[in-house]
Amino acid sequence: MVCHKLVSFVLILVVLLIASAEAEYITADINDDGRVGLGDLEILAENWLDLQCTGLNCGDVDGNPGVNLEDFSILAMDWLKMTPPIISEFMASNGTTL
Repeated sequence: MVCHKLVSFVLILVVLLIASAEAEYITADINDDGRVGLGDLEILAENWLDLQCTGLNCGDVDGNPGVNLEDFSILAMDWLKMTPPIISEFMASNGTTL
């Protein structure tokens, strides 16, 4: 009985950890610098109303063809959000920094 409770607890914990890790991804980080700011807005503006633009690298944040107001609204919702820094085992285990 105790073993089943422990297994259930571990499964719930794993699901919650996976869900929280996925929540850290910022949709509108177009230039992939870890934050949403002027660089992302510049890319979106350069491709504004371009129906041939598909993919994140040109400002198509919502996945629909072209860059339009939907993409801009996603960027506005994510404005100034930052991805938390990831500390690897290498950085945590020695005194040097990258």
